[in-house]
Amino acid sequence: MRDMCRAGPLLCPGLNESDVHQVALTIDNGTQVPFMDKTYYCQIFDLESHMTIPGNYQIIAVEPVIDNAQVLHHIALFGCDDVQPASPAPFDCGVFPSISCHTFITIWTIGSSGDCFHPDTGISVGSGGFTKFAVQLFWNNPSGRDDLLDSSGVKIYYTEKRRPYELGLLKIGHESFLVPPNHPTVSFKSTCTSVCTKSLFNGTVYVTMAWNHMHYIGKQMQVQVLRNKTDIQYLTFDPIYNFDSPQIHVFQEKPFQLYPGDEIITTCIYNSQDLSWTTPWGEATTEEMCYGFLVYYPKENALKTSCVTLGPDVNYCDNSTFHGCSDLQRFSSPFFLSDADFYQDILHNCRTFSPCVEECTNTIVQLKKNDPCFQDELFDFIKDQMLNTNPIGQDMMARIASCQRQVDSVFNISRNTRT
Repeated sequence: MRDMCRAGPLLCPGLNESDVHQVALTIDNGTQVPFMDKTYYCQIFDLESHMTIPGNYQIIAVEPVIDNAQVLHHIALFGCDDVQPASPAPFDCGVFPSISCHTFITIWTIGSSGDCFHPDTGISVGSGGFTKFAVQLFWNNPSGRDDLLDSSGVKIYYTEKRRPYELGLLKIGHESFLVPPNHPTVSFKSTCTSVCTKSLFNGTVYVTMAWNHMHYIGKQMQVQVLRNKTDIQYLTFDPIYNFDSPQIHVFQEKPFQLYPGDEIITTCIYNSQDLSWTTPWGEATTEEMCYGFLVYYPKENALKTSCVTLGPDVNYCDNSTFHGCSDLQRFSSPFFLSDADFYQDILHNCRTFSPCVEECTNTIVQLKKNDPCFQDELFDFIKDQMLNTNPIGQDMMARIASCQRQVDSVFNISRNTRT
């Protein structure tokens, strides 16, 4: 199916100018795709060694070089610090190629032709900018084949005719969610709040391109901008989303303006009615994502490269999204947990995976009634993202689990009484 979904050529008027050069950065020929389900593979390049004449340039477009579309999920390009040496061969890497290669430049996903930058924008390379780049491939090999090869990468177009503005890429959306099976419509919302954009933007940001990114059960997606709590505009709207053919929303003639204090709302809708299993958030195409990508200028007007939410729309840049749990960010610390009154109460009254005792039930019921951190979706999020990462958190969950049935019974009786 992926071979059928290859995009057409990159249409970019700037490439016809006489002073435009190009260089291909592809991982070594004959690189074997690991038999694992999902793998990040990277190679780091010294761009100047690939240039005919080193100098001060700007990148104006990036095009994918696709070798094996059967396993390739995406290609990311990162700018690296000058201290980073080029790698002699591709290597197994993580979400970031290395500690020195952390500046996200652009990303290609299935169905895209590449990026043609706004005519007033570029990314500085050479003597005035990045000299080292990391190409990162994400392979999806769910069948575990060990006979696959790939040498994909990117083709970079650059010019010495400098443009006025530096380009940036902003990621928005939602992480850490589960899509239940057998549902025609499952919706998740992510809010980059006005508090967050006030700390994120130090001036007007001009968006020139935007696109949505989900996987195969993605049904519909949109990014809206709410201004002054009244005026709402669409940055993207894909009423029928297709992973293999993403829609690029272009604002070349009139860039979309984002201001500090705007609220950016991302909504992702999924259709899982043909599935009999839960789909988790994740990188593999058998998992799901909910991201919007915004290409903008000037780069210096955004102080970070992402504004994403977790769980029940929690955003760490705005504690009003903590659902009343003022200690939310501290739950991952074993030192905080060991000294917390609630843990001491649980430690004193509850046993790990043992027959439930009444004092344990009473302790947990009171916590769930009176402490916002222990309520509903937020506590599920705390358990998943924080408690299971340290021994004290795991001990606390084991003690709570000893009386889970009895606690559920108390709240079910309470709900039935009210109705």
